[in-house]
Amino acid sequence: MGCGGSKEKALVDRAQGHFVIEWLHAENVPRMDSFDSESDPFLITWIEDKDGGQCTQELLTQSRRSTVKPVWNSIRDYKILTRETDVLVAELYDKDTYSADDLIGTIRVDTARLDQGTTLTLPIELTSEGEGNMVSEDGKALECTVSLRRHPEPERQTITYFVIRHGESKWNEAMADVAVTAMIDTDHELNIVGIKQASALNARWKAANPEDFPDPIKSQMELFQSATKVVSSPLTRAVQTALVSLWEHPALDRGLSLSRLIREQKNAGGFDTVGDKCGHDISVKVAECMAEEFAKEKVSGDLDGKKQAGQYMVPIDPGDACSDWWTKLNDKDAASQVKQRLDDFLGGVYLRQEHGTIFVGHSLFFKAMMQHFTGAKLETKNKKLYDSLNSCKLANAGCAAVTVDFSHSEPEIVDVSLLYDTTLH
Repeated sequence: MGCGGSKEKALVDRAQGHFVIEWLHAENVPRMDSFDSESDPFLITWIEDKDGGQCTQELLTQSRRSTVKPVWNSIRDYKILTRETDVLVAELYDKDTYSADDLIGTIRVDTARLDQGTTLTLPIELTSEGEGNMVSEDGKALECTVSLRRHPEPERQTITYFVIRHGESKWNEAMADVAVTAMIDTDHELNIVGIKQASALNARWKAANPEDFPDPIKSQMELFQSATKVVSSPLTRAVQTALVSLWEHPALDRGLSLSRLIREQKNAGGFDTVGDKCGHDISVKVAECMAEEFAKEKVSGDLDGKKQAGQYMVPIDPGDACSDWWTKLNDKDAASQVKQRLDDFLGGVYLRQEHGTIFVGHSLFFKAMMQHFTGAKLETKNKKLYDSLNSCKLANAGCAAVTVDFSHSEPEIVDVSLLYDTTLH
């Protein structure tokens, strides 16, 4: 399964297995670009034996734009059975568009040190150029470090997760009204219709009794209602949909996590896919926009807009949305970039064993997922559904259960169930 890219090299012959590492984040990455501007850091990683022979292909994290504190949360499987004398190697680079990427430094750690579930923070051995561009505070150079965590070997080969599309946004409203000024705004929030759509989904899943449905719908509804994790795109309309549609769901007792991987696909133009907030500022914007909409519509006579929005708020972990996480305004996502994001997303679903996780995101990204990963098994089982998934979009505030078979070299979506009166259009 593709996950993050690799460079082909001749390898030392080793037995296949699983060795799963999540590259979490770095601190104090030297500023390698001109005018003391911040780097675009990424890692190239591999495992080698005690003699320096390379045992795995090179696996890359995604790059992060203009930051000294990149958060990758990139999970990779090196697909070998390691030996006690093996070494995990990572080279930290600054990605450059018009010249060769700059090597910043290297870490080397014995694989025997990497206990499952333990986070390890390691200092980077900087190049001379890296040392000359170190981050400093009060005149003192700050150590550059990288943090990583080893995950258990994945066991479950068939995983079911849930996708929810955001409710109607102010972009949809502007399109309907041909309001050009509003259409070219960025990161549109939900309008009141979208909030009500998310609230209606909330009411439907709460009212549904799984015992009233045959399998597999019954078991899927039970899994949805017992989910322990919710992940949202960082775009405001998706975060708001997650908070409202899953209000009082036990999974939100643990908070909400964000992932840039499931942000919307950006086409030419595509202003509504461009963010303007990072980190904890995302949560602030989400609450403020929802409060404004509640106050404008006077949804509740008993509460002002701010208090009503506050009812829905939970702790939000910005995850990898701590630096610029969107495609630039004057760029668009190439088909290959969307496919790489999908590979990374499904790779994470498998390696983190995200059975039952709820993902809240966007129509084009979810449609691309169906187009790339639905296959012969679903087509044979339900040709009408297969065709619809490959040509239609999930309705606003719609919910679907997606089952993926990871037992082959490429994941395959083998079943999709539309839940809680969801439709495609």
